[in-house]
Amino acid sequence: MTAATFTAVSEVRRLRAELAELRRLAVALVDATDHEAEIAYRLLLCREAFDRGRDAGWAAGFEAAHREMAAAWNAAAAPIARGGLVHAEVEEKRWMLRGEPRTRGTFGRPHLDDFPGRGEAA
Repeated sequence: MTAATFTAVSEVRRLRAELAELRRLAVALVDATDHEAEIAYRLLLCREAFDRGRDAGWAAGFEAAHREMAAAWNAAAAPIARGGLVHAEVEEKRWMLRGEPRTRGTFGRPHLDDFPGRGEAA
């Protein structure tokens, strides 16, 4: 578990404890047959459900992004780390432009498929 995930989980736990206290207060209000108290209680439940869903979605998204980044990094770095590609091959691929081999010095030059412009302005 990463530090950010641990912090998020502890924050969710703190918020749940707060919401439990608010729920107890809302239950006391519901015991009174006041319509406004009933509305306030239902709003509290809606807020709590929204917060739980948002927190769960954030945590799931964070974990999914972490897994995707780790997989992408492994896919990119593994061939080099295992000695599959030499530095020259990596540099050649780095400066490739639309299938045309370039160097660091020629990378910024126009390509044949680039838009040449409209000629004279109308």
